[in-house]
Amino acid sequence: MLTNSSGIPITYYVQIILTLIALLGILVVTMRLTKFYKTKKYSSEIKIVDRLPIDNNVFLFIVEANDSRYFLSCANKTVTVLDKNKKEAKEDETENTIP
Repeated sequence: MLTNSSGIPITYYVQIILTLIALLGILVVTMRLTKFYKTKKYSSEIKIVDRLPIDNNVFLFIVEANDSRYFLSCANKTVTVLDKNKKEAKEDETENTIP
């Protein structure tokens, strides 16, 4: 049996390296699964289209949610809906061409 200078078999080192590789593999798989789970759980249909800073702690936002666009004013801890529009469907450009 092969041993090093302190009398410990070489197979012991091989077992430790393989165990560490297995633990690293389990850790990587777990991290990828939790990342996939978080993106599925917290994905939403709210999208900030544009943001315009007006003053310190005062912003105007255009937000899309559920096929509607909202024009919001955010000042300090106050949010006010200034306008709500139905999201317009993009027109098909091929219909507007002249033959």
